[in-house]
Amino acid sequence: MKFLLSGEGPTDIGTRAQDNTFLHGPMACFIDILVTPILGYSPRETEGEHEDILEFCSEQELLQRKKPRVTKLSGKKFGKSRGFFRANAQVLGSYAKQKMQEEGCPYIAVLFRDGDGSRSKDEWQDKWDSIENGFLLEEFHFGVPMVPRPKSEAWLLQAHKDHDNPSETYETRTGNRASSFDVKKQLELLIGDHPSREYLVQLIDEGSISPLSISEQCSSFTAFRKTLHHSVVTALKSC
Repeated sequence: MKFLLSGEGPTDIGTRAQDNTFLHGPMACFIDILVTPILGYSPRETEGEHEDILEFCSEQELLQRKKPRVTKLSGKKFGKSRGFFRANAQVLGSYAKQKMQEEGCPYIAVLFRDGDGSRSKDEWQDKWDSIENGFLLEEFHFGVPMVPRPKSEAWLLQAHKDHDNPSETYETRTGNRASSFDVKKQLELLIGDHPSREYLVQLIDEGSISPLSISEQCSSFTAFRKTLHHSVVTALKSC
């Protein structure tokens, strides 16, 4: 089994080095930690021995792979908006299907998109649905939306060892950088200004930040975790 991951920047899914190596971001590390008990091994630790298990597809690559046939539908079934996310999911799903056929092994495709500062659960649901519908339109059944509400920093705060109140959720806080309650600013106050991809990954590897610490009350993370688990288990059964 392999994973095709696409995000928005180095401090979420990750980025690509000059030698084309996938430099894992904190959200890629979250995925690794969550799937390790299901697979019985860590994809990150297995990489390099034979071939990469976690594969990266940048936003730019998705745009380059976009084809005229990518469908943008609206209405009750396919949502009122977020066509951009839907098109991204279609392209990523198509690419994952192509890789499955070429390599003869199942692929899980994860599309990361921030909630873009919105605390609205309705808006979050629209964005989540748009990604699910993109995979559905491509008839790719192992696609997973990864949409933190309002931003990935909320998940990182929730997962930090110093987060000692399980009943508190950062989902209802703002993602607006102009606010002193912005989750990105809150994370910077906790672990230092402008935390880099490398430092965030270090904190995860040290155990200071762990997705296993995030309570089910963090609904956007719970939706992601359950969908990832279901997709991996279903794909394994199809082998």
